[in-house]
Amino acid sequence: MSERDAEEPAAAGGERGGAGGEGGETGEGADPADPAGRHRWLARLTVDAGLCAACVHLRLLASPRTVFVRCGLAASDPAFPRYPALPVMRCAGFRQAPGQRPVG
Repeated sequence: MSERDAEEPAAAGGERGGAGGEGGETGEGADPADPAGRHRWLARLTVDAGLCAACVHLRLLASPRTVFVRCGLAASDPAFPRYPALPVMRCAGFRQAPGQRPVG
């Protein structure tokens, strides 16, 4: 089991709680519609998110030690991985979020 697999349940647990802050989906101040909050959380990643960083389907989940990039399309379409391998360079579901630009 990888470190990412070991931490995934903690991040997913915060998703159900919806209280925000560390461990919650997007966390306090990390509203994907808020470019500053989105940038702060993406900056915590150890690898570039690629297209996901500028996508409307991006969901950010955080544990005390890390941030997870989750694809919102995975909930309705099994063709998309819930936690894509980063960096994502091509994606059929990519839709640019307002005010965001793809990197690279």
